[in-house]
Amino acid sequence: MDNFFLKIVIGISVVVAAIVLAISFWPESKPTEPQKGFYDVVREDRKRLSAEPDVNTVKKLQQRASGQQGQPADTSKPVFKPLAPEEELHAQQLLEYALSFRSMGRLPKVNYKPMIDTCRQIIELYPDSEYAYKAKRILGDIPANQRRLYNVTEDEIIVE
Repeated sequence: MDNFFLKIVIGISVVVAAIVLAISFWPESKPTEPQKGFYDVVREDRKRLSAEPDVNTVKKLQQRASGQQGQPADTSKPVFKPLAPEEELHAQQLLEYALSFRSMGRLPKVNYKPMIDTCRQIIELYPDSEYAYKAKRILGDIPANQRRLYNVTEDEIIVE
């Protein structure tokens, strides 16, 4: 009688081991990319939003602001208003704050208000600078419902 139960237990163990091995070596239909975590998204945001300005976008904005139409856009580096070293440092700090607030705004129960206020401060203090351009790009990157909630106007954003 003991041999009968021993054979059943060994048989069930072999079947379970075979099923586990079959499942672990079963080929997947298509490889899946790992899901992006919060830090991956933040890293991509920071890289994208801190990138050098797009020449054509800057030229279009400058033409729109000056009221000129139809001029051919050259492919040279865009020209921004130069800042004094102290202003440059302050603008860099404010932009870093805005990027940090942007990252925090992605978290639940946290809003975009500090980021929007910081971007508006950059635009007000340093208009026509590279930092104002980047602040407008950051404002253009937030969801439309958040733009409506905080009354972000079309003049304050750049959508690329």
